[in-house]
Amino acid sequence: MIEHILEAYEKVSKDAHKGCVLLCSAELDEELSGVASTPQGRVSKQNPDRTLSTEGRFVHDQRLLNNLAAKEDHPPAAQPRHRELARLILWWKVRYPGLPILIAKRDVDSAYKLIWISLDDTGLFATELPGEVLELKGMVLVLYLVLTFGWSGSPGNYMAFGMASVQLFESRGPASPEW
Repeated sequence: MIEHILEAYEKVSKDAHKGCVLLCSAELDEELSGVASTPQGRVSKQNPDRTLSTEGRFVHDQRLLNNLAAKEDHPPAAQPRHRELARLILWWKVRYPGLPILIAKRDVDSAYKLIWISLDDTGLFATELPGEVLELKGMVLVLYLVLTFGWSGSPGNYMAFGMASVQLFESRGPASPEW
């Protein structure tokens, strides 16, 4: 258990270094009014062969926040369907017969932490960690300034920003495409 708390502090330290979180004492009652701290857990990541990795992903238990708004209120996080992948593979096979077709699904490291949230919403994205692990009195409040893993709106909001960047990239073209 203590090693998971130390791992959580290591991740939070990296996030703080990137400016993704603010750290403060959880004892600041007046200054932190309106902040809803939610518990945090850890789940093991999977290796490509589906075995459990020694690495973990920290998940916020934001069921209370998730109950306030349905996931349908957020943009969809669409993934390709099997028939779309089959069509894509057949398209490449017709154009390049005899070549093996390889497709991989890539993971973006800390993907949600690339999307900043509104400052008015930061009070909904907080968690507390025990301070005694770092020889501090009381609890340490971690106030997230970015999307977190565990909020039902994170996948769709991340996908919306991803689609916007794809559309921006695709809208650019050479002045004379015939050349």
